[in-house]
Amino acid sequence: MARIFYILSCLAFWSIPVYSQNTNISGVINHYVKVNQLGGGNCIDSLYVTSTAGFSVDDTVLLIQMKGATIDVSNTSNFGSVLNHGNSGNYEFSTVKSVSTGSLVLNTKLLNSYTATGSLQLVRVPSYTNVTVTGTLTAAPWNGQIGGVLALFASRISYFKC
Repeated sequence: MARIFYILSCLAFWSIPVYSQNTNISGVINHYVKVNQLGGGNCIDSLYVTSTAGFSVDDTVLLIQMKGATIDVSNTSNFGSVLNHGNSGNYEFSTVKSVSTGSLVLNTKLLNSYTATGSLQLVRVPSYTNVTVTGTLTAAPWNGQIGGVLALFASRISYFKC
């Protein structure tokens, strides 16, 4: 009789819906790496990076070009005007298909144009189901090559109130 009760108890436990566990976050939640070169021929899907540490297969990532615009530097009233945006500001999300030494392959081909010399960075973007922000969220400081971006995906976001 005790064994039957134990089995029924276990079955009852496993039939209860499993609710997503809440994750508490604060501080810097992204991981950043400089992209040195793009590869993959006409359909670019490979990124040659300074380090693959911190990246795994199926990670959601953001590729973003931080610089590349040409501005008017003449000593006139046009100083600072944007002459050509270049590829600055281009970005897109993807997921990592594979990771090898010094390179990552994405699950999708790039839709936009990028210039690796234009401060091109790859940012790992965490995904959460239920997340509570328990302190200030910040980006790693922009150092001229990487940082300065805060990104996340979440189904439900709440914040801790004091």
